[in-house]
Amino acid sequence: MELDLGKLIKYELNADEYIFLLMRILGKKVPEIIEKSVSLESLEKREFIKIVEGGFSKRSKLTQLFSAVLETAKVEDWIDEWRNLWPIGEKSGGKPVRGSRMDCLKKMKLFLARTGYTKDQVFAAAQAYVLERKHHRYQYMTLANYFIQKDNDSPLEAWCELISQETEREHRFGEFHKEV
Repeated sequence: MELDLGKLIKYELNADEYIFLLMRILGKKVPEIIEKSVSLESLEKREFIKIVEGGFSKRSKLTQLFSAVLETAKVEDWIDEWRNLWPIGEKSGGKPVRGSRMDCLKKMKLFLARTGYTKDQVFAAAQAYVLERKHHRYQYMTLANYFIQKDNDSPLEAWCELISQETEREHRFGEFHKEV
């Protein structure tokens, strides 16, 4: 988990408050040292939460702060859609290229937590990869679960970086600019 310094400044949060809110949003146990240092009243006063009996509820400011986290936190809701990008019936090395749902789910959660990429970035990278393989009749196509992570290699991360670089170049130089 990385702290987003820009968000800390923009939302006027200290590191403990940010970690506290993030861990609670993700449903994880907050370390006692952080829990003791955070004032719920202060967070309520700044409109992140609403204190209710037995805890607190999210307000729109909190949802906005962690929108990308909330979107990707529910990988279960969209992992099948992501796997469906891989062609049905195609095999690579004798295995279906869609990979197993459970392995994709487990690896995707770890990938998103480690890298911070969003659902949209992951979909764009996968779509670009599948389209590229389609032009080669899916020959040597990586299985969906191995595309996320296999051993210490993550083709998904490499494709996300590539898409990000291409998007940045298009933004700076225009859609039809190509490096020579």
